[in-house]
Amino acid sequence: MSNENFYDVVVIGGGPAGLTAALYLARACYRVLVIEKEKFGGQITITDEVVNYPGVMKTSGKELTQAMQKQAEHFGAEFLLGDVVSLKKAEEASGAEIWETTTDKGSYKSFGILLATGAHPRMIGFPGEAKFRGHGVAYCATCDGEFFRFVCREQESIKALDMKLIAAMVRRCCEIKAGVVERDPKEQGERALLNLGHTVGHAVEKLKNFTLLHGQCVGVGLVAAAYLSMKRGLLTKEEYQEICQGCSDYDLPVHVDGLIPEEVLSATKKDKKMEQGHIRFILMDGIGKSFIDKTVTDEELLSCIQEITL
Repeated sequence: MSNENFYDVVVIGGGPAGLTAALYLARACYRVLVIEKEKFGGQITITDEVVNYPGVMKTSGKELTQAMQKQAEHFGAEFLLGDVVSLKKAEEASGAEIWETTTDKGSYKSFGILLATGAHPRMIGFPGEAKFRGHGVAYCATCDGEFFRFVCREQESIKALDMKLIAAMVRRCCEIKAGVVERDPKEQGERALLNLGHTVGHAVEKLKNFTLLHGQCVGVGLVAAAYLSMKRGLLTKEEYQEICQGCSDYDLPVHVDGLIPEEVLSATKKDKKMEQGHIRFILMDGIGKSFIDKTVTDEELLSCIQEITL
């Protein structure tokens, strides 16, 4: 084995974790090789807008990880695109333990191995999913409070049909929904979060005899859920008002007239989101952070319905 293929550390995985490890190792004067089987940067490269990376106001996943790789390369890290076939640890004649990493491009020895393989999303399987991954189809880790504020902040341009902003908005909506569905394809848990605003919204929609658009009814239901979240101390008054203002800015009603609160309450009990006699109500623990609650009482439901009925 030539010295050319001998390293202090071989890092397997070229995402942000692997690139960060390579940077620190190379800067400490270790000889390091990073092996990545798909593309350097990992899953974050399909994210068009990254706004929560410390010290970076706004960038794309591709630009961020390209900078990481360039920085690690500056300190001497080496990179290889290849598929790792096997790892084997052996003892040399000197008594030193050496790792041998075999890839489809060759074999490499090192004193240590650092695994930073990351994860790969489980694909849903609909037609075009693979083709359009990163171009409308993406997989996100969390729902996004900043996205809500982006939509509110840019509402004038969006309502004026700025297609660049609309495309970014639709893409992010797809990312959020695809991420939730990918993690819970059979609606066993997290997928219920997509029903935020729907419990009261469905009741309003039915009692108004479908004279309101579905989105308008869900908007009213969102306000009801936000009000109940505020009453429980999960949202601040300012956050509740921010949600109401966001709905109003997009001409979504925050109140409905002509309904009797007790009848709306009764209609919520017929919603398909009922589970063993309990309503699976979606509450918010801050903007962008929702959770499933099965303890909402009739009194609490009635109070939030009274808030949205005139």
